[in-house]
Amino acid sequence: MSPGTPETARVLKFGGSSLRQGSDFAHVAGLVEDREEPLVIVVSALNGFTDEILDALEDVQEGQDHVEGFIEHARERHEVALAEAAPDLVEEGTAALDPVLEEFQRLLYGIAYTEELTPRTRDFAVSFGERLAARLLSFALQQRGEDAHAIDADELGIVTDGTYGLATAWMGPTRHNVRDELVPRLQAGQIPVVTGYFGRDEEGHVTTFGRGGSDYSGAVIAHALNADALEVWKDVDGFLTADPERISQARPIEEMTYDEAAELAYLGVRVLHPRTVEPLDESTIPILVKNTLNPEAPGTRIGPPMDEPEHLRAIGAREGFAIVRMQGSGMAYTPGVGRDVFATLGDADINVVNMAASQASFALLVDGDDAEQAAQLIREAEIPTVENVTVNRGFSLVCFVGQDIGSHHGVAGRVFTVVGEAGVNVNMISVGSSNVALSFVVDDEDLETTLSALHNEFLIEDAPEVPS
Repeated sequence: MSPGTPETARVLKFGGSSLRQGSDFAHVAGLVEDREEPLVIVVSALNGFTDEILDALEDVQEGQDHVEGFIEHARERHEVALAEAAPDLVEEGTAALDPVLEEFQRLLYGIAYTEELTPRTRDFAVSFGERLAARLLSFALQQRGEDAHAIDADELGIVTDGTYGLATAWMGPTRHNVRDELVPRLQAGQIPVVTGYFGRDEEGHVTTFGRGGSDYSGAVIAHALNADALEVWKDVDGFLTADPERISQARPIEEMTYDEAAELAYLGVRVLHPRTVEPLDESTIPILVKNTLNPEAPGTRIGPPMDEPEHLRAIGAREGFAIVRMQGSGMAYTPGVGRDVFATLGDADINVVNMAASQASFALLVDGDDAEQAAQLIREAEIPTVENVTVNRGFSLVCFVGQDIGSHHGVAGRVFTVVGEAGVNVNMISVGSSNVALSFVVDDEDLETTLSALHNEFLIEDAPEVPS
């Protein structure tokens, strides 16, 4: 890689699905070595290692005997990968891994002695997967002659709001810190390999961005550097028009907007973390989703709204929901009912995914695991005019995504005509809350029929044009 200005830099994020063993690190290094522009790489932990850490945290609370075994497992897994990815640099690589493993061991012993695991120590502990992986990838790159160096995100200065487990980056201080540290490295021709998934609060404590949050880390760094692009490398060819496990005719999507990608990610389409677009939403920095196993594929380009006619892009779905219904005379006309309901559920960290209201009832779509607790909390709150609360299970949320779909004349009517002709009953509808999404709820047993009917009507290659 040749030296360059930070304005031409590109951020590449590689996830755990692309980093399973040493040969994967060598493969990723091969994808990087011929690149000419200045690069920053953001890396996730080895595939599955974060889950292994979480399991170990439960074990070590039962006694310190579990600490040595897990540290030896971690050492062996990463040293085997190192030997495969950088066979000429094993001694140097091992010397770089050792202090990280030693610090991790001290932390686990502390948890074992106290028999207590706090949110702060949990976040610190799970950050070690990325710390080890960053060092592995830096040596895989050095093996190919690149001047690569691992940098931990807390040392880099990615500053967060301090929320353990689901932190948000504070872009003001983060931008300053990232540029101060990375710009000189880029100008010197280095490749910084930065740990994803976490940052630090103002006191220096590690806080994580939530599972899959390394995508978000990449976006934060891309924003801070005003990067040319953020490339998110996965083990899939980008976004598809539908889940290929449900719809065999699903096809790749070449371009989509930030909001469209966020809607699909929120539905659980595991291509991009839902929060990835947040730091980039007001910029023009594109996100390119690429496949490490098929690097020649075009992937999906995600960016600001495009100058094109209204377009239906994709359909997604999530199962496992329940509907909590509240009934009472004049609920819709009684001030404060909705506020009290949402405050009651919010205090218990219960998320309302969708809702519908009429004069005498509210219907809330919640995760099935939260349904009984939600209903009981509402009953106990004794909210005025709420006379009866019931729970019904077995629902799926379907979301049709496309630019300007919320305001385009005729789309909703045509969608629900197709669903009705397929013999499917719609339980709840959300139209207009988002200009890029049309959401509705069907019975779980009708989900496959719904997705097939809509995909065949709107998203196959020779589908008719959207009505004007």
